[in-house]
Amino acid sequence: MTASDDAANQIDELLEFLVHDQAAIRGIAMQHVAALTGGDTVGLFKDTSTGRLARTLAALDARLTDEPEVAHLALKTMVNLTTDPAVLPALNQPEFLLRIMSHVLTPASLLADIACMLLSNLSRDAGVATTLLRLAPVTVIKAPPMVVKPEAEVPAADLPRIRFVRKTVESILAMPTAMDQLVEVFVRGVGVAAGAAAESATAVGGQSRWYNQQADFHFLASVFANVTQHTDGRAFFLSPMVKRYPEAKPENVVVEDEQPVIENKNTRTTTNKSNKKKGGKKPTAGKKIAAAQAQAPAAAAPAQPTSANDSGMGLASTTMVLSESDPTSALSKVLCFTDHEALIRRGGIVSLAKNVTFDLRAHPQFTDPKHPNFLLHALLTSLAPADMADRLLERDLDALDTAPEWILTLPSYHFVEPSADLRRPLLEALLVLATTRVGRNALRDAGAYLIVRESHLVEKDIGCRIVAERIVDHLMRDEESAAAVAHDDEAIDELVQLADSRLRVHDEDFEAKLKVEKEMAEDEEEDEMAIEEIC
Repeated sequence: MTASDDAANQIDELLEFLVHDQAAIRGIAMQHVAALTGGDTVGLFKDTSTGRLARTLAALDARLTDEPEVAHLALKTMVNLTTDPAVLPALNQPEFLLRIMSHVLTPASLLADIACMLLSNLSRDAGVATTLLRLAPVTVIKAPPMVVKPEAEVPAADLPRIRFVRKTVESILAMPTAMDQLVEVFVRGVGVAAGAAAESATAVGGQSRWYNQQADFHFLASVFANVTQHTDGRAFFLSPMVKRYPEAKPENVVVEDEQPVIENKNTRTTTNKSNKKKGGKKPTAGKKIAAAQAQAPAAAAPAQPTSANDSGMGLASTTMVLSESDPTSALSKVLCFTDHEALIRRGGIVSLAKNVTFDLRAHPQFTDPKHPNFLLHALLTSLAPADMADRLLERDLDALDTAPEWILTLPSYHFVEPSADLRRPLLEALLVLATTRVGRNALRDAGAYLIVRESHLVEKDIGCRIVAERIVDHLMRDEESAAAVAHDDEAIDELVQLADSRLRVHDEDFEAKLKVEKEMAEDEEEDEMAIEEIC
């Protein structure tokens, strides 16, 4: 028997212990499995010929409802396994994804962030991304005991946060799809309290977390970036919710002044009694969820409600519905994070912004300051040097006279993207916008040439400089002599292929030019070193 066979047999024995009746044995086995998947033996868990991969995933799935320490190790093990794209299709199950979603959305969940990491890995698979976009919403969220209590029993210092959690749970449960729920918790979960209420928030890592004090949901940005690589994902982020689900908000279900209904396993408390006094008919949460699910495309069956556990956790259900007057899209909700201090959150949203620009029919939206999907300003601001106005004053007075006012009024402390890995997708997004006539005109009017020129002067990354030069080539073209760009379907399809070929990592022209410039830069460094030695 070889060492590999011996290790495989030991793994099979460990998998049997993962479903043992005794919690202590399950915990010990889970620790060993998590350690093995983080080392060289991880490949043995992925063996499909013996069915070991299926047994491993089934055992880990069963441990998601175990004690928090064991469930955390199970999720960590899944994160290790899902770094391999070959494993991802095996987890493309709606019921499983809903269970992961429940960990993300629960306000008191200790597993929210690592569950977000797992979703980030899973969504790299096109099939999983499609399933997420079509997944029905989570209909039950366990509320912390403090949220279940009447407000009279809540300490005054905690009351602002408790109200925020209740309102957020209400908003999340009102969403018609699981993806809408992820966007909602991503936006509201990172919120930092302001004013006197901030003193009652729990500071973690320099931030005040109100929804879940143990999570910041940054890895959901990577989920959004992954799903927007596909046409359906881009459509989801660009379309207002009321347009995607026009019949999910029947008038007879609209209740504007109700508070969330909190259900405990022993008691049920309704925080609004005015409707009962008036004799008005109160719509049930079940009807609203049913109405929302009616328009969800190919939605999977939602997770079944579970009873509260012995620790006093309650169940919260919603009384909210969609608003017909809300024009906001998912993109407009998350675009503000392009300058967030957390690299993971900021990087995911920057990638999302680049991905959605490949929807060329939406370029008029991206370049219209009055449209919710206006993203041109966010792209340019992060690229503009902090001292840009001073630079123009010293070197180019003519450009200073013609520069748009918004550029000259940028504060010197405005956010400038420090990472070359993120500056490049910002520039690539501008390049895609420059492939259409409406995009080029908007870029010129916004002063994009000046910003790209000034950033190019201080840019040290060769890849960023190449993309910047391509943008300038587009902006400096003579539109009158160039062939007119017709916005019919055929022309747009051609432009998509053109933009995609220009941004593809393995583009031969790009790689060749990049290689030449790198060699030239290395030669220049060697010459400078030689000169220093001679001197």
